[in-house]
Amino acid sequence: MALVPVAATYISFADIAKSAFRAFFSRDRKKFEALCAAECKKENAVYVTSLMRAAFLACKIAKRASGKSTILIPRYACPSFAHGILAAGLRIKYCDLVPKSLEINPSQLEPLVDESVAALIVPNLFGLSSDMRALQRLCKSKGILMIEGADYSLGGSFDGEPFGSYGDITVLNFQEGKAIPIGGGMTLSNFPVLDGESLVQGGSVVPFLRSVAFKVFSCPVGYGLFRGALKLFRIGIRSVSMEDTMRETRDEFSFIFNENEKLVGISRYQNQLGFQLLKKLQGQRAVRNRNALALAEKLRPLQPSIEVVACNSSELSPHMIRFPILVPHQKRDKLIEDLSKAGFEASPMYCEVGLKVEASQHPGAAKVNDELLTLPCNWYMNAKRISRLASVLERRLAQ
Repeated sequence: MALVPVAATYISFADIAKSAFRAFFSRDRKKFEALCAAECKKENAVYVTSLMRAAFLACKIAKRASGKSTILIPRYACPSFAHGILAAGLRIKYCDLVPKSLEINPSQLEPLVDESVAALIVPNLFGLSSDMRALQRLCKSKGILMIEGADYSLGGSFDGEPFGSYGDITVLNFQEGKAIPIGGGMTLSNFPVLDGESLVQGGSVVPFLRSVAFKVFSCPVGYGLFRGALKLFRIGIRSVSMEDTMRETRDEFSFIFNENEKLVGISRYQNQLGFQLLKKLQGQRAVRNRNALALAEKLRPLQPSIEVVACNSSELSPHMIRFPILVPHQKRDKLIEDLSKAGFEASPMYCEVGLKVEASQHPGAAKVNDELLTLPCNWYMNAKRISRLASVLERRLAQ
């Protein structure tokens, strides 16, 4: 009945109680935003209630700063970035990525930067990274902005600098599968983030109840019961996601958003819980990275039947939120089923929200979309579970 979630951050009842107590007696709402701004070396930080809204604000900043109409983004990326681009009234232009490392190749990117491009979005996936120095140099030489999607990589670094500090604009994500699951997202920049957009302060009751539910249902037994109940009542997992703009998504470009709505900011409770979890970020990162290394070692004998996705740069100090591998497409669904029966959630990621990629146009992104499988390396994994997960993969791949 236990099911290890593919991505989860450990939250204790003490974290929840302490945050609720402090929120009740403190009027402060800015501490968490200020700490994130300091981590990402930005002057301005604005919390909103979804990644899509954070991407929307980032694209509005790029549009105001450049006067240009197009955002460049890898073809394989969370659809919420595309939703933010479209909601801001901008066009999308795609580049490819390298399947074995999920990085953007600067030499392939350069010919795509024309006079219409306002910014490049760099969505470092699952804890891995592109060459941030090279992309930063390219953006500066071409006179475009870099929007850094540091939602997976927060807490890690590249070439000694923390993720989130490379972009002219940075986007963070605090949904359930990320490092700080308080709900919502954040846009950070040295440009003003809000320019005419209305922001109202959020209430604390719903985030408090949601964090209690997250605590109960993110542990393996609770998560197994939760997913079993959803299956029994035929409820899709996205319908209960913190990312409200994608709860009814039927394809890659469908989303729910009213550009005239008032954006909702951080509540006092989320401010305190975010602060509490940010203090523990490096401890959780150490556990994830240790489990990722152990999992990589266990899966090494299974190559080339599978390919472990990894960044070979010595400059990367990662934060492995998920462990990505590439598997034969015809075996992926059965692998997911077998892993689930053995107590492990595995996810093929964005194909589940309708992402379709033309291999003739973006072969790298198409390969990732067809073959990617992300595995858990979070707090709830241990040596025994890692060995069992590897055994399931070995048995299925041998068939």
